[in-house]
Amino acid sequence: MDDIKDKLTDFISTSFDELSDNDVPVFKQIKSVFNVASAGKGVIDASHDTRFEKFLAVIKNDLKRLARYPRTDTNHLELLVIKLKELMISCDYDQLELFIDENALEKKLRETESIPSESVLPKEVAHIIRDNIARIVSPEDWHKKTFEKLDDLSSVTKENIERFDKKLEWLDKRLYQLQQEMLDEGTFQEYLENKLLPQHFIHRQNRFHYLNKNIRFHGRIMEITQIERFLFCEQEVAVWAISGQGGVGKSKFVRNICERNQYFFNVVWLEKDDFTKINGITKGYKCDKPVLFVCDYADEKEKDVIELIKKMRDAQVKSRFLLLVRQKEMYERCERYAVIKEHHYYYLDGDKITPLDLSRKEYDIKLDTYKEIIEDFRAAYYNDKTLKEEDYQNILDLANKISPNNSQNQSASRCLFILLITDAILSGADKTKMDYNELLQSYFKRNQSHVEGECIDNGMHLLALATALNGLDISDSGLPEFIKEDINAINNVYTNKEKRADFLNKLSDGYFDKETNILYPIEPDIIGEFVFLWQFFDCIFDEKREKWLDHLSERFDDENDDYFTNFLIRCQANWKDKGEKLSSMINQRWEEQQDET
Repeated sequence: MDDIKDKLTDFISTSFDELSDNDVPVFKQIKSVFNVASAGKGVIDASHDTRFEKFLAVIKNDLKRLARYPRTDTNHLELLVIKLKELMISCDYDQLELFIDENALEKKLRETESIPSESVLPKEVAHIIRDNIARIVSPEDWHKKTFEKLDDLSSVTKENIERFDKKLEWLDKRLYQLQQEMLDEGTFQEYLENKLLPQHFIHRQNRFHYLNKNIRFHGRIMEITQIERFLFCEQEVAVWAISGQGGVGKSKFVRNICERNQYFFNVVWLEKDDFTKINGITKGYKCDKPVLFVCDYADEKEKDVIELIKKMRDAQVKSRFLLLVRQKEMYERCERYAVIKEHHYYYLDGDKITPLDLSRKEYDIKLDTYKEIIEDFRAAYYNDKTLKEEDYQNILDLANKISPNNSQNQSASRCLFILLITDAILSGADKTKMDYNELLQSYFKRNQSHVEGECIDNGMHLLALATALNGLDISDSGLPEFIKEDINAINNVYTNKEKRADFLNKLSDGYFDKETNILYPIEPDIIGEFVFLWQFFDCIFDEKREKWLDHLSERFDDENDDYFTNFLIRCQANWKDKGEKLSSMINQRWEEQQDET
């Protein structure tokens, strides 16, 4: 720590001496950002919480904007800003405080009237952001308007919230929403500055989600080398793909790649509606560094991906497109487009490089790496329990045995199933009787054990439909009657809104938003798909199943909404037998509906 402190102190001191008088105010502005950062950390630490990353994400964007201020020694100041940004990510936050004068920190805390009380934390953090960051951002009107919205944070402090975690979760989510609003207008450069990597606020309760920070990234050194070779190839625009079965670890792997390279690239993670936003931008394509686009569900958004590649090519933006797909055959389908063929990643001799398929056995990670992943999980959720040395190999063998579509053990192990099995074993399940049906059903039955009420089945029906239909607004009066029946059954048991929200949140593992009344699709996808197929084939019958079929086939026919169609394709890829049976039933019902009309 002392070595890092000395190096950075020397760097800042030298930089300060070399800056001209005209640039000194800019340097002071940068230092003021650190004062704010440290003050914010002081408030959060005083409330017994060390999560500071969201707060720093806002400050990082302001540091980037400072690099565009008028100055005489452009290169030197940009180097300074880059160095400071790197410090904010790479150093322990405790080290950050070493570079801030103690008196300045105390003054900053007094200025913001910070009180180490959890009851006012959202207000205090809001004041720090609003009063100290909003005043140094560039003066364009849309920036001002956006940061004025931060006033909302001061006035919406929750009353009746029992746990500090809930307040911090609300603050995280509100800041993320504001950040997303900044993407709706402005130039491409402004989009790059404000587009964050996927955040963890909605997935905090889900221990199996790739954004779970308790499970660190381990291994895959060879694959990282391959991806980074692609990132730094000589092509101006280059396209490549990562494929792999659901749960094999694609998203966690690529998230790690993004974090490793975000100071060499503007990193943009695109999923769902993001393509519409970015393809709608028509100006400001000048970039300070290359752009790395991670296109999640690329095979479901192939036309949007193609449009974006063309746009970057025509605007002469040096860019990399990393497409995430379930099966390499899906990427090969995208290759029929001329623009993909033109910019496919290739060797120096001109031969194209096939997608990196993480499902292939040769890319399976080593047992020691799996042990590290399992240990992260155990330490986070079962710290009072231990595993024997032979348990790790047994967990790996069982995961390979029961993973769907891997009966011959020809594919790489899936990290998701390793974690699910670890969770089941540590919670006392009998591993000798376990198949994937028992494994996943027992996971949701453990969730059900935390809730009371006679409407668990109704809740599971809503979870399944929300997953297949891209979410359900349970307050929507226009929902079909068969869905309202399940909602009314829950409302009759839980007449109190807070208790109803708590029931849905515990049952869904955190996928109900009580602010919007939206029940979101269950993630990871492969678990959500399983829940739907389980409920459809094993838990509803006769007239109710017929009503589900009618509604789903109508969604299948909706030209303006391809979510369910893509969901159906994923079910077939991950859960072959039931997925194909469901697809056949939907197609048959759709044909019957066409005959009737």
